[in-house]
Amino acid sequence: EIATNEQRRIGLELHDGTQQELSGLSLFASSLKETIGNSAKSTADDRKIFTFDEPDYERLVSISDLISKRLLETNQHVRDLAHGIMPIQVDAEGLRSALADLANFINSNDKIVCHFVCKEDVVIPDNTTATHLYRIAQEAINNAIRHGEADQIRVALMTKDQLISLEVSDNGIGFKKNLAAHEELTSKGMGMRTMEYRASLIGGHILTSQSPEGGVTVRCELSIKDLR
Repeated sequence: EIATNEQRRIGLELHDGTQQELSGLSLFASSLKETIGNSAKSTADDRKIFTFDEPDYERLVSISDLISKRLLETNQHVRDLAHGIMPIQVDAEGLRSALADLANFINSNDKIVCHFVCKEDVVIPDNTTATHLYRIAQEAINNAIRHGEADQIRVALMTKDQLISLEVSDNGIGFKKNLAAHEELTSKGMGMRTMEYRASLIGGHILTSQSPEGGVTVRCELSIKDLR
């Protein structure tokens, strides 16, 4: 049982941690490639000359620095997993800051806007609960970008009717218009399964819905009473 739990833990961290980090890096690499490609000009002898104005040059430097920093962090996470050490958890009182940082990271890509909203103090009792909520938000955001093709994402943390609610909504094309996203929901793809599993570990459950315009909302609800 201990071995099985350890395998499950490492599998979740590889999927929700390393894979999400690499997915984010791939978005920035694509942005870097596009910026370089847009600067190319062909000469009369079919050679290409690359010229950058100051804003594009500063953007290239900024994206390169971000990719380098994130690669170092991901490399450290992989090393930690290889040595059987759990990556640093999200502090129970720092979930709001961690989610805000996650939104800021997504906003670093100028093609995607991610807003984080938390209008009240939301008390999370322990690091484990906070970490699972953070990973659920991370997975839902990644699904919105990768499957839903969203460019507007809203992350909200709130309490209502004795429930703690973490909600990730987007303006993407939704499940019905996207086969991969639809299969992710209906056949319980890896992303949905890990979100539901993480929610179950902290006594919560996952709800999904789609707006008429196509955007998807993923909500994790926890009973405040059960957390005390």
